[in-house]
Amino acid sequence: MIGSGITALNYYTMYGASTNAQKVEAIFVQMDKDKDGKLNLTELSDLLKDTVGGDVETSAQEILKKLRASDVTLPQLGQLYASAATDESARTWLRSVDGDYAKMPYSPKFSTTGSHRDAASMSEAIFATCDKDGDGYLQGEELLVFLQACEKGSPNADSATRRIQELHSAIGPGVTGLEISLLKSMFADPKRFKLPSRYHATTFDNLAVAPAQKNLERLQKMMAEAKQALTEADDVANPAESEAKRKEEARDEATQIFEKADAEAKRQVELADNSVQECIVRIYGALAEKARQEMEAAQAKAASCRAVANAANDTAETERKAGEAKAASCKNKAWDASVNWLDMKIKKIEEEKASLEATLKSDNKKNAATEIQREIRGMQARRQVKQIKVENKAATQIQARFRGARARSVDP
Repeated sequence: MIGSGITALNYYTMYGASTNAQKVEAIFVQMDKDKDGKLNLTELSDLLKDTVGGDVETSAQEILKKLRASDVTLPQLGQLYASAATDESARTWLRSVDGDYAKMPYSPKFSTTGSHRDAASMSEAIFATCDKDGDGYLQGEELLVFLQACEKGSPNADSATRRIQELHSAIGPGVTGLEISLLKSMFADPKRFKLPSRYHATTFDNLAVAPAQKNLERLQKMMAEAKQALTEADDVANPAESEAKRKEEARDEATQIFEKADAEAKRQVELADNSVQECIVRIYGALAEKARQEMEAAQAKAASCRAVANAANDTAETERKAGEAKAASCKNKAWDASVNWLDMKIKKIEEEKASLEATLKSDNKKNAATEIQREIRGMQARRQVKQIKVENKAATQIQARFRGARARSVDP
């Protein structure tokens, strides 16, 4: 930051602003008409009028209400511009630092490639201004004038000598005066000498811009006094002509006031139209944003339902496979048990048959063997029927479990 409002205004008028912090300060000092370091309601309204438009007084009151203050300081203005990037309400007051700075009436007289912009050329200009005797050193009164212009406090001869010794200590021993090479080093790398980053700009303002401005003001005052004297002389020489001229000037002034009022009225109508259009855009934008949010919420809910359904399907599939495995296991066990029992029964019957065939030779014994064979075939048939029933029962249980799992997976 440059420092005082007048110094900053002079600097930005000469060179312009490059960083966002400088642009915020340039906007602030341009709108701070009373130079009290704060933007009151009127000054803040003027800023909004020059940058955003619309109902500037209401917007300015809303800003002050949000800040809980009656004025806006430079740090607070910087915070408002910073919050405009994320806060929708702040964006309706202040759009962007670059855009608002471009609307300020700054027209830098020296570009970044101009002879007065770089520190080396600036140091030569300042040194030439202070080196009255042209010996290449600032000593005595010359050094005192230089330090009084760029250092804080009120340096005297002793403090000026001590100060130059401190500056020389940063680069090594030197003469008691200030030479051009040391001044260039100070302006090129102020941190090395523990100086503010704007040391060269402040010095240039105090030694070049401020005296030139004072001379300009003095000349303007002399011109105004000369013009007043000429007007009084004309009145004395030809009072009738002077009176007619005054009336003509009054008429011209009234015409200009009317034209300005008409132009201002047209501009206010245009601003009102722009404000209406901006409100329409904001309304449609809010509706579109609400629709977008609702759509995103619906999509999120649908995705959640799909996830729940997929999880239920996975659970049902796992249960189905477990049921099938369990049914297959039970089926195998039941089958093995039935087969073993039937095998044992058949073996017993065959043993009985063999015993009967060995002991009975008569027809009755043959009939008995035939009956035993018939019984064996019946038991084999019953074993097959039993196996089919077991398999059908297991399949029916598996289907019932699968239907139940599927019903649970589709139930929201």
